[in-house]
Amino acid sequence: MYEITSIQGTESISPEQCIQFILKVNPNAPDIIPFYKKYGEQLDIKWGYAVVQMIIETGYLKFGGNILPQQNNFAGIGTAGGDAKGASFDTKEEGVLAHLEHLYAYASTEPLPTDLPKLDPRFDLVKRGSCPNWEALNGHWAVPGTGYGEEIVKIYGQMVKEVVQGGNNVLDVAVLLFSKEDFWSGTDVATKNGNCALLIRPADSSVPKDAMSAKQLIVIGGPTTGHPNEVLLSGKNKYDTATAVGKYLGWG
Repeated sequence: MYEITSIQGTESISPEQCIQFILKVNPNAPDIIPFYKKYGEQLDIKWGYAVVQMIIETGYLKFGGNILPQQNNFAGIGTAGGDAKGASFDTKEEGVLAHLEHLYAYASTEPLPTDLPKLDPRFDLVKRGSCPNWEALNGHWAVPGTGYGEEIVKIYGQMVKEVVQGGNNVLDVAVLLFSKEDFWSGTDVATKNGNCALLIRPADSSVPKDAMSAKQLIVIGGPTTGHPNEVLLSGKNKYDTATAVGKYLGWG
């Protein structure tokens, strides 16, 4: 029986799972995941799948095709037709919103929420509600697009396993990164602790709840979190942080 996965609905994946999945392939990727969560929830779109679509369209934010990184076009909007350069957006946040609006145009017949600007330049060119599920995007978002939607669903299935934890389970140990620059140090520390969960602070530098609820929290870079059982590996700059991590790992 042919399975379908709706574009709209409640998302269960965490931003930390998404960014970790991306950073393993592209350690220099900007963290735009909070924008996907923010506007995905506002538009009732399963934003984790939209993140996967962004991964496919941009090559894990490495780009390399017709679209340049500075265009902030994360979904190939306006690139149909071979050498088309695609749409450009002023900020990463606007680029993410335009992507989600384009999905909304395909998935829903409802108007956009009144408090959101219409940033997708092709919103009114889409047959509204014509693709309520990811698999239906085949031949519409991508042409010919054979297996396009199925690939999104497949990669999402991999990404959702990135951080293995239950909804109410408390982590024994977690590693919290201040930024993506700390990823490789964090990987070594997580490996030393039995490949424990590896989390990253969002753009507003807040501390994820899974980090604060862990029995032990190892913080790499940035200020203390106030966790009652915290191991702080940080300093005045990235070199001090690297030294602290090295000592923790027993490197000289």
